[in-house]
Amino acid sequence: SMGITLRTSMSGSQSITARSVTRIRFRIEIHRRDQLLVSGKVVFVNADPVARKSAPLPEFLRKAIKAFEHTAPTDSNSAPA
Repeated sequence: SMGITLRTSMSGSQSITARSVTRIRFRIEIHRRDQLLVSGKVVFVNADPVARKSAPLPEFLRKAIKAFEHTAPTDSNSAPA
C-alpha cells in the first residue's frame, strides 16, 4: 500500500502561533509500506499584493494549520531534505 504524508515546518525557531510568521514550509513524502519513494518541499510565502512584500500569515490560516497538525510543526532546520 502507498501513503502520502504532508507536514508543516517553520523557518528557524518561529512558532505557527507567532504573528510575525510570513512563510511556512510543507514537507511531502510518498511511501510504499516502509520505503520512502520520494520527498519534496513547498515553501508558501504570504504576500501583501498592494505593498508587494511578504506579510504575516492571516490568523485564520495559522489557526487552521495549528488545528490540522496534532503535534507542533517541526523546525525546518531539523527536517531532512
